[in-house]
Amino acid sequence: MVREIEIQQPFDLGLSLTMGQAFRWYALPPDFYGDGHNWFSGVLGENLIHIRQTENGVAYRVGGPDGERELDVYDDQKLMRYFREDDDIAAIYADISTQDNHIAELDFAQFKQRKRGSPPFGGTR
Repeated sequence: MVREIEIQQPFDLGLSLTMGQAFRWYALPPDFYGDGHNWFSGVLGENLIHIRQTENGVAYRVGGPDGERELDVYDDQKLMRYFREDDDIAAIYADISTQDNHIAELDFAQFKQRKRGSPPFGGTR
């Protein structure tokens, strides 16, 4: 069973999982599920999670291609906490930019005004 979660803030799953801060994730072989999407696999708590980016957030399944279990709102909440969806990323960048000259010089207009379907925020460095 695949479940989807909408993520309200700028979010790039691939960058989040492959930039060296999340060590329990790896990319599954291309088209692992035969659905044309690129999935990642990792462990969250006691669960094997397979997850992919969607236009509005992420889609995920728990347990892998065999032996999956039913998903519920609690699974959504765990993923939202893991990716810190409740953090106000614009406020965090605003605060950091008062303390770091490099960040202060960046133009965050694209980030602050990002709309659904626009390219992902490219980061700060």
